[in-house]
Amino acid sequence: MEKHKKKTRLRWDRIIIAIVVLLIIVAGVFYLVKKPFKSSNVAKNGDIVYVDYIGTLENGTIFDTSIQEEAVKANLFSEQKQYQPLQFNIGQNQLIPGFENAVIGMKVNEEKTIKLNPKDAYGEYDETRILTLPRTQELNRTIIINKTFELSTEQFIQFFQKEPTQDEIFTVQQFPWQLKIISTSNNIIKIEHQISKGETVIIPGTAWNSTIDDIKNNEVQIKQNPVDGQEIETPIGVDKVKVESKVIKIISTPRIGETIQTVFGNAKVLSMNETTFILDLNSPLAGKTLIFKIILRDIQKA
Repeated sequence: MEKHKKKTRLRWDRIIIAIVVLLIIVAGVFYLVKKPFKSSNVAKNGDIVYVDYIGTLENGTIFDTSIQEEAVKANLFSEQKQYQPLQFNIGQNQLIPGFENAVIGMKVNEEKTIKLNPKDAYGEYDETRILTLPRTQELNRTIIINKTFELSTEQFIQFFQKEPTQDEIFTVQQFPWQLKIISTSNNIIKIEHQISKGETVIIPGTAWNSTIDDIKNNEVQIKQNPVDGQEIETPIGVDKVKVESKVIKIISTPRIGETIQTVFGNAKVLSMNETTFILDLNSPLAGKTLIFKIILRDIQKA
């Protein structure tokens, strides 16, 4: 009987130990499930990130946003703009420095509001970026070119993006007529303009007809024939043409307040007088403190 009691007690001890072990395991699993997961998936240099943003001035005026609802509310909505998260590669200096630096360390769906001084945004207003330009440009009525010209084989391939072939006739955007390869000897490609005296052409970049006025030896004279008083609509405003015996004068009348594309970047037309007009190459946000609400939508790890 005593022996039987010992066996029974031993069996219960084992059952109790098994239950305790099971409870420890269950508790551990429960702890792991309930314990907040600390993600190391944060934005860092080299990552491609997708960010929604709302940009405001210090007075609360929204000047830009990637969120359509906010653009509608702020009367900024444009059908030409795609309202979607801004994509950029951190560390590639694709955006203003303060904005890009603020995204580093953020997690997906994290929100952050930042305040940027001008030096971390679009810089201080720079008076040296104000340009005064003449309203009138002068062009020679007669253009003189050579009937033939030469390029090295390497230059030909670089310029025309193909291998030269003897007697080939081809066209390119830069010329309003055909070209012919007349020689390919000694690594020199000789090319001839396929034009004839009296022919009418339109020179790229002009808004009028021109005539092949004369061809002597290797010299071609092209006479430009704009209409005196002709008005030409341009991105900057309206150009008026004044034709004289030897020159063509183009007189620009820019639209005040218009933002235009220039070789120096975007510029705003500030003012104009009889002889000149003034462009401002500063960003409209130069010298301003900016506030951004940023929402990190996604990260593509480097």
